[in-house]
Amino acid sequence: MSATTTETAPAGGGLSNAKRFAGIDGLRALAALLVFTFHVWWLLTPEGILGIVEGGTPLERMANGGLLRFGVLGVALFYVLSGFLIYRPFVAARFAGKPAPALLPYLVRRAARIIPAYWAALVIIGLLEPRLGVFTLHGIKAYFLFGQIYSLADLTQGFPLPPMWTICVEVTFYIFLPVWAWLAAAVCRRVSRPVGAEFALLGVLFLTGVAWKLVAVATASERSDFQPVLVVLPASLDLFASGMAMASLVTISRQRGWTLPARLAGRAWPWWLVAAGCAVAIAASAKPFPVMDLGWQGTILFQTLMKVPFAVALAFPILLAPQAGGGIRRLLGSRAIAWVGLVSYGLYLWHSWVISELAKREFFRAPDLALWPLDWALALALSLLVAAASWYLLERHALAAGHRFGKRLEGRSSGRQRD
Repeated sequence: MSATTTETAPAGGGLSNAKRFAGIDGLRALAALLVFTFHVWWLLTPEGILGIVEGGTPLERMANGGLLRFGVLGVALFYVLSGFLIYRPFVAARFAGKPAPALLPYLVRRAARIIPAYWAALVIIGLLEPRLGVFTLHGIKAYFLFGQIYSLADLTQGFPLPPMWTICVEVTFYIFLPVWAWLAAAVCRRVSRPVGAEFALLGVLFLTGVAWKLVAVATASERSDFQPVLVVLPASLDLFASGMAMASLVTISRQRGWTLPARLAGRAWPWWLVAAGCAVAIAASAKPFPVMDLGWQGTILFQTLMKVPFAVALAFPILLAPQAGGGIRRLLGSRAIAWVGLVSYGLYLWHSWVISELAKREFFRAPDLALWPLDWALALALSLLVAAASWYLLERHALAAGHRFGKRLEGRSSGRQRD
């Protein structure tokens, strides 16, 4: 991947080292395509969905359930990648005995990566879709100021804005992370075994996310996993913590010469078999008309917990042993897939609008499921075209400007410290 690749997805940021983490752009592309496929399936084939699940075979119902859960699986993978890539500079600096990344440059780079493309999409979509109320006082608070996840009405806003809520979660994680890194550093300085303390703290963070979900599901009034209490940052801390733990494992392994993690990750097929098993299990429990009925609370809890091993098992071989061989690694590292990963933020922001516009203009043949792959391909081609425009005309320039400004701020901070 080129040196201009973004650090994470969907929000991304920074510059990644493609040689050290070959295939990570492929993971980003995969996550974006999972979300994209879910939205194409959901928006374009509602009659087909009902036709499959009403009287369909268990296999048909499970396939339908799997497609209906593609979106949450893609988001889970995004969060794990965010935890890994955004935390890695902090933990690397700490265990190398260097100062942590400066807060203001860090925030500038995060803002440069996430805000320009996001606000541009909001402005254009808001002008084209006045019914969304993007430019009202409430719309500014919910969308431009990242408040969408705190209201059920805003969270369930219809097409073409569904993916935007995850940007709000990413923003809260970006704010939370330096605070966590400072706390972890303070604890690790005061103990005799900082490595053990690091992983113990991340274990606490992981369990906090699990505990939040247990309480939220037990007390939920809505029979849905798409409600504020189950999408705000605490509900996803287990996913972010999993990515952060892999960042710590990679960093500490390289500094201390540990070889076991890379050996475990070198053989990728057992990990991806676990990921496939998790996806099948989620599909078998998915609404509507699940193959296995766990009750609505049990189903929500089962699916939200199964997202963690799915995303971790997918990412672990790439993040811990990026240079190992294998056909799937070669596919994820191919130029075409890597390019999709490069423009994945734009794809994520714009695909719902493209799908809805094509549907309104009756370009699709739904509910003719035999032709659905052609609908998917057409929507993807047009979405990638818009995503490419977003990257080449706006995102890469905003990202470069953010890094230049961040380096200038770092220079001023270093100069003040010398004085």
